[in-house]
Amino acid sequence: MNQKLLSQFIVIFLVTNLLGLLVASTFIRENISVPIVNPDRESYENPLGLFLYILISTAVLLAVIKLLPKRTFLLFKILEGFAIFFMIPIVLWAVLSLFFKPQEFELALQPLALLVVILRNTLPEHLLLRNIITLFLAAGIGVFIGTGIGTIPIIAFLVAMSVYDYIAVFKTKHMMTLAKAVTEKNLSFTFGMPTPEHQFELGTGDLVIPLAFAVSVLNEYVVQLGSPHYWIAPLVILLFSFIGLVITLWQSSQKIGHALPALPLQSVLMILAYAGLRLFL
Repeated sequence: MNQKLLSQFIVIFLVTNLLGLLVASTFIRENISVPIVNPDRESYENPLGLFLYILISTAVLLAVIKLLPKRTFLLFKILEGFAIFFMIPIVLWAVLSLFFKPQEFELALQPLALLVVILRNTLPEHLLLRNIITLFLAAGIGVFIGTGIGTIPIIAFLVAMSVYDYIAVFKTKHMMTLAKAVTEKNLSFTFGMPTPEHQFELGTGDLVIPLAFAVSVLNEYVVQLGSPHYWIAPLVILLFSFIGLVITLWQSSQKIGHALPALPLQSVLMILAYAGLRLFL
């Protein structure tokens, strides 16, 4: 694998997940959770509702791409702007709350988010800015999902999403249509990793869903273990996610232009890791 590609991926993976775990620690400390459908984290309505939401959203986006191609860019930019404006303040609030009193910085968060939206549209080709924004969005969404769904229900969600990922890439191939639309418009929904040969695009879902699983596991072990031992389980989960992603990225780099679904291998490794953790922790 190209060393530049690997080094970029390691930085993106580490920073996204470190940020996500910092946000999660504030959410857990403040007893904040984001109900998906049912406030009961152990309800299977939550993974089912989230899965249906993903299917419906995908269908709507595909319809817009096919039926209103001239409007696609505007729709995606609006979605990107709303995501930046609402998610970045939440992520920053959660991280800064670990070190400062909220009243010392809260008033600056929304203006800062608005500034980021303006910069994103003023400098649309700035890859580093795009990746940093994507990093914040991935970390925030992963924590939202992980705090709203219990460990066993989120495993069911992992399995469902892995099957969907496989079908969407290899069978219907509609994931390729979405990925092409996003990357052509340089949107903050994928990470761009340029090399001399090619710019690889890493979907946020490949980081969001494993992070959500790790946060859900963290929620479980906070109750069972004292500090700092409860960090062992989510870190092990993320380690196995990293291994799965590296293997998939290596395979993809051997055949440039051939996309591979990362989630199936990640899910198998993470579920095996969780089963091992249940035996020893």
